[in-house]
Amino acid sequence: PSDPYGLPPVLTVDEAAEFLRVSAKTVYAAVKAKELPGRRVGKRVVFLRDALLEWLQCNGSAVTRRPPRRR
Repeated sequence: PSDPYGLPPVLTVDEAAEFLRVSAKTVYAAVKAKELPGRRVGKRVVFLRDALLEWLQCNGSAVTRRPPRRR
């Protein structure tokens, strides 16, 4: 299917983070917590564009943002 956002069919963590406007660290944590539909391919985590867009429509507020660390 055509994508109005211009996303590739398979996204890297950095591409998913940029699209979701969160850090890559937040994306990795969300995948580990099973909050995002990422998949491991070897040592890498990737996202199917359509699964990520569907997740966003249904669960967009599910990613937990951690507060910044105090120094």
